[in-house]
Formats: sequence, C-alpha cells, structure tokens
Amino acid sequence: MITIEEAKWLARELSSVSDVGHSRVLEAAAHASGFRDWNTMAAAAPGAVPAPAAGPDAPLVVPVLRVFDHAIARSFYCDHLGFTWQWEHRFEPDLPVYAEVSLDGRVLHLSEHHGDATPGC
Repeated sequence: MITIEEAKWLARELSSVSDVGHSRVLEAAAHASGFRDWNTMAAAAPGAVPAPAAGPDAPLVVPVLRVFDHAIARSFYCDHLGFTWQWEHRFEPDLPVYAEVSLDGRVLHLSEHHGDATPGC
C-alpha cells in the first residue's frame, strides 16, 4: 500500500507535468490502495488520529450512574462489589445524595438527583 507521504509526493509530481489535478491523483492513489476516497485513506493512516494520552496527563472520565436509594447502592457497591465509599454530598438532610465510590483507581459517581444519568439520553 502506498503511504500518505508517497501519495502526496506522487500527486505533486504528476500535477506538475500533466493536466491531471492534484486531488484527482490523491483520489486515484486512495482507490488503488483499496480505500473509498482520499479522506478515508488519510483518516486510516497510522498517526492520523492521535493516540489517547496515557499516564498522569490523561483526561479523567468519571461515569455518573443514577441510583434511587443511596443506602441500597452503598451496600451493593461496597459490600457486594468491593468499592470504597469515598464521599457523599447533599444540600439538605432530606435532599438527594451525590456520592463517589472507587475500586483499584477506578471512580464512579452515584447520583440520586432526578435528571442525572437519565436512561435513554
């Protein structure tokens, strides 16, 4: 398979000595390599999509799961699955709980708030 760099070089060379346009050569190179079009070939090239960051600079994604009873959720996640209950927050004693559990560096947020993590959204 021709590389992206080779296809670009070929397109420049052929465009400079003929009336075949640069983009047509790129499209032909993509078709010859088995791709639908140049954009598909360029997107599939190694390094075209940056690899996700690893280590301490990686973005943290924390799933928020809707729970309906924090006491039952705490029992399930901590007693049954082995998570640690890290913290919980509520604005007033009779309002919904928002909490965090963790296990082996993985973190989940659990929310009793209506509208958080609504199924089907």
